[in-house]
Amino acid sequence: MALEQLSDVVQRCQALPDDSYTSEDHDVFTISGRTCIEEGDSAQVLSIVLDEKNQEIVRCMGWNLLPPLIQVLMNKDSEKLSQCLAIFNHLLQTCRPKDF
Repeated sequence: MALEQLSDVVQRCQALPDDSYTSEDHDVFTISGRTCIEEGDSAQVLSIVLDEKNQEIVRCMGWNLLPPLIQVLMNKDSEKLSQCLAIFNHLLQTCRPKDF
């Protein structure tokens, strides 16, 4: 379910002009992305994050995935460690700084 929601919001946002995402888009991306990472669907999240057509979305919303990624990275026993590390590294290179 969460993976489907993440895919849906990413697909919807691909059709929008850059940086015109709604707060609902941000919320769905954050909650579904977090759930996917926590439930072990990090390979699919990595695929979405690395997809070239999603880079503007990742630049705008990717920072929101850091908390669950850090939890996985701190638990070094996770079988999804390498995928989460790849997502983490890509986000660090791609995302714009958050405005506070």
